[in-house]
Amino acid sequence: MNTVLRTAILATIACAALTLIGCKSLSERGAKGIGLLPKPADAGQKLSSYQPKNPYTQLAPGLLSRKLYETPGPKRTHLEVNDLLVGPRQHSASVTLDGTAVVEVKSGEGLVRLHGKEQKLQLGTTFTIPQGASFVLENDSEVPLAMQVYLIRAE
Repeated sequence: MNTVLRTAILATIACAALTLIGCKSLSERGAKGIGLLPKPADAGQKLSSYQPKNPYTQLAPGLLSRKLYETPGPKRTHLEVNDLLVGPRQHSASVTLDGTAVVEVKSGEGLVRLHGKEQKLQLGTTFTIPQGASFVLENDSEVPLAMQVYLIRAE
C-alpha cells in the first residue's frame, strides 16, 4: 500500500512540475502571431448600391409601412396586404387607414388605442380596424412590433 501511495504522490508532483515548466516557458517567450489587428479600410469608399425592391416608408411618425401585395377583389373591392412596424419602445402618431383592416401581430408586444379603448397586443393577436377609424400603436417591448394588415376597400 505504501508503494501505491508513493507512486501516486510522485505522479502528482511530476504533473505539477511539468505544468509549471510549460506555463513558465510560454510566458517567457510570449505567444506568437497575436497582436493588434490592422485598421479597417475607409468605409466610405465602397458602400453597397443595394436598394430593396420594396422598402418600408413612413406612414406616420413612429410607424413604418410597406405594401406586400395588392389585387382587385370581388364586387368592386380592392385587397392589399401590408406590413406595419413600430420600433422598440416607440409609439405611432394617430393613423387612419384607407379601408377596413384585419391586423395580425407577428412580433413584439404593445397596445393599440382604438375608439378610446386600449387592447393589449402580443404575438398572434388579431384585431380589426373599421374604415375611417383612427388608431395609435405603442410598442412596449425591446423588439419591433411587427404586424401584417389585410386591407379591404371599395373601388
